[in-house]
Amino acid sequence: METNILTIIVFIVYALVMLAIGIYSYKKSTSMNDYFIGGRSLGPWTTAISAQASDMSGWLLMGLPGAILVSGLTESWIAIGLFIGTYLNWKLVAARLRKMSYAAGDAITIPEYLQKRFFTESPVVRLVCAAIIFVFFLLYTASAFSAGAKLFTFVFNINEYALSLTIGALIIISYTFLGGFFAVCWTDMIQGILMFAALIIVPFVAICQIPNMSAVEFPTVDVNGFIVEYYTSFIQNQDGSFAWQTILSGLAWGLGYFGMPHILIRFMAIKSSDMIKKSRVIAVVWVAVTLIAAVLVGIIGYMYLNYPNEANAELLAKFNALGDSEKIFMFLSSTLLPALFAGVILSAILAAIMSTADSQLLVTASAVTNDMFKLFKKNASDKAYCQRNNQ
Repeated sequence: METNILTIIVFIVYALVMLAIGIYSYKKSTSMNDYFIGGRSLGPWTTAISAQASDMSGWLLMGLPGAILVSGLTESWIAIGLFIGTYLNWKLVAARLRKMSYAAGDAITIPEYLQKRFFTESPVVRLVCAAIIFVFFLLYTASAFSAGAKLFTFVFNINEYALSLTIGALIIISYTFLGGFFAVCWTDMIQGILMFAALIIVPFVAICQIPNMSAVEFPTVDVNGFIVEYYTSFIQNQDGSFAWQTILSGLAWGLGYFGMPHILIRFMAIKSSDMIKKSRVIAVVWVAVTLIAAVLVGIIGYMYLNYPNEANAELLAKFNALGDSEKIFMFLSSTLLPALFAGVILSAILAAIMSTADSQLLVTASAVTNDMFKLFKKNASDKAYCQRNNQ
């Protein structure tokens, strides 16, 4: 599928802006505290939006709409679980962690905080936590890079997966390691706003292109003579049975919030614990709107592609030729919007991917530098730590 040259230009400009933010932030990071936690100077808006944008990643614009498109509304229990987890994390953890991390010797990473919080001189807790972060975030970041490769393949019509993967990784790594926490948070806030706007615009435009929604037929299943419309049900599997496993596993997604270092570090970096309440409201609203919109992208995308006329039948054939349900948001954007706006919307997918990958890279770097290297090189200067990090 060909992409308009104007779309590509917008996409490139966006990537260059992110790199420029990294270069600008490089000058502001003069110490380890600045580089890894921004000197605890984040405002409520930056804290809230950067935290949630770094959490949702490309999954919000690709994975969730794709899952809804294929399986129907039962997949939305994931969104419900994430919303509950988001609220409880901000309500129960955020203010406490901000106060205690500062009181515990001004800890700048989660492993360092745990060591100081429990008054132990042994490096075992800190090293184990750092090792866990290092191993699992490498895998998590790899999935974000994979999503980026899919996006670059779609936008630039690159058939070579390795090349697409390399381009996306170089962009993200460059501004993250140049600017540190300042660059990550400011780019994540911009990216969060872009994701928010894109997720509202695309399903709205798509639904305006459906003349008669009642004309669309959703998949059904015959269960003992009863026709069950499982696709539009929140509680039924494709065989018509009660989807208790899907419901429980979807809700369980919310449990992960309480241990995500790239979110917890934002709580530690906010200027004051008094700002947490305002940040919580901003974060919860952002999450609620974007999750609902992502679900709508999947459902409305199905309706748009399956509308019973010849033009939409051709579009459905083109989409099926892509061979990947996760590209529904990309497909709708490039099909329904003018080239300029399509470029901006596709940039939102890059934003979602970058906002998670950069945060995970920074947390991984802090685990290696502050919680491993520093324990063995206790007398090294901040400059030495930063040099080690940039290696």
